[in-house]
Amino acid sequence: MFWDKKETRMTYADMNNYTWTPASSTLTDAEMKESTYFKCIKILAESVGKVPMVLKQETKVGEVKATGHYLFDMLKNRPNPFMSSIDFFKALEAGRQHYGESAALIARDGSGKVTGLYPIIVTKFVIDNVGIAKSKKKNAILVYYRCGADLTEYNCLYSDVLHLKSLTLNGITSVSVKDNLIDTITTNQSSQAYQKDLFSNGLTNKAVVQMMTDIKDEKELGKIQDKFSRLYSSTGRIFTVPAGFTVTPLNLSLADSQFAELKRLGAIDIATAFGVPPYLLGFLEGYNNNSLEQSSLSFLVNTLLILFETIESECNYKLLTEVERRAGFFFKFNTGVLLRTSAKEQAEIINSYVQSSVYTPNDGRSLLGLPRDPNGDDLIASSGTYKLKDLGKGVNNGGQ
Repeated sequence: MFWDKKETRMTYADMNNYTWTPASSTLTDAEMKESTYFKCIKILAESVGKVPMVLKQETKVGEVKATGHYLFDMLKNRPNPFMSSIDFFKALEAGRQHYGESAALIARDGSGKVTGLYPIIVTKFVIDNVGIAKSKKKNAILVYYRCGADLTEYNCLYSDVLHLKSLTLNGITSVSVKDNLIDTITTNQSSQAYQKDLFSNGLTNKAVVQMMTDIKDEKELGKIQDKFSRLYSSTGRIFTVPAGFTVTPLNLSLADSQFAELKRLGAIDIATAFGVPPYLLGFLEGYNNNSLEQSSLSFLVNTLLILFETIESECNYKLLTEVERRAGFFFKFNTGVLLRTSAKEQAEIINSYVQSSVYTPNDGRSLLGLPRDPNGDDLIASSGTYKLKDLGKGVNNGGQ
C-alpha cells in the first residue's frame, strides 16, 4: 500500500493478558444498509469534515494563525497526497462512529518531522511490558494495523498513531453505537425488508388457500404450495384460482400494526444514541424556525464539540513537539462555520461587535470575505449621548 510504514516485525509470546483487540478490527458493514444508521454516520462525518482545523499560536496580542508552520497547510488542505482534509476527517469520524474508534498513521521523516497522515485499520494493541520494542518509553503500546484493502499487517508505536475513541468506560477500550443498539438496528432492517417485499408483491399481503379435498401427501401439498407461490409472486396482484380452491387474504394492514409509528420510534432511538437531532433526519413535527436554530446550537454543543475537542487534543499531543506546545501552538476547529446565519442577522451581529469595540472594521470585513481596508484596523466606539439642550454645544465643540 502506498502509505505502508514498514518497521521491524516483532514476535510475541505469552502476552495475551496485555493485548486487546479494538472494535474497528471486526469489519462488519451490514448495519450501514439500515437507512437511519447510515444517515446518522453521514451527518456526523460530514459535520466534522466541513469544519476546517487551523493551527494557531497564542501570542501577546492574542491568538493568531500559524501560517508559517508546515503543519498549517497540511491539516488545512491535504494531510496526505491522496486525500483532502475534508475526506481525511470524514473518514476518521465515520470510522469512529461505525466501529467505536478510528486511527490515522503519522508518517515521519528521519528527523521526526510529520510528512503525512493516513487512515488505517487497527487490528491489535499490545502493551510491551517486556521491552521488545526497545523504546525509551516504559511499557510502550505497540499498534498492529492494516491499510485499506491491504490485508498485510504492519506495526508501529502508539505515539505514531492518532487514535480517536467513541464512548469509553475505562479510557482505553471503546464501544460503538451499533454494538449497543444492535436489536433496534436489526428490527429496523427487518421492517425495511418487509416493506421491500410488500412493494415487490404489489402491496398484496399473504393469503390462505383452502382446498375442498383432503390431501395428506406432503409432496402433493408441496407442489400445490409451489404452484400458488409461483403464480402469486409472478403476477403480483391478480392470479387465477382453480375450481375447488378458496383464497382468503390475511389482512394485517400497516396502519393496524402501527408500522409507521414503530419505524419512526426506531429511527429516533438510533438518532438520539448518536446525538443527532431528529429534524436532520426529516422529522420536523414540533419544530419552527426558532426551535430549529436552538436545536442546531444544541447539536454543536452537545454532540459535535466533544468530537472536535478529542481530535484537537490528539493532534496537539502527537503532532506538535513539547517545545512547540510551550511556544503556544495548538490546533483549533473553526466551529463558526456551523453557526452561519442569514445575511440580515449576520449584518446585525457584525455591526454590534464593531460598534461595541469588540471587532475592528477589518475584522468584520474579513468575516464577510471582503478585502481589508488600510484605515480599518482601529477600534471604533460611539461618542456617547447628549442632553437635548447640549446637542448644539457638542456639535460646536466638535467643529473646533
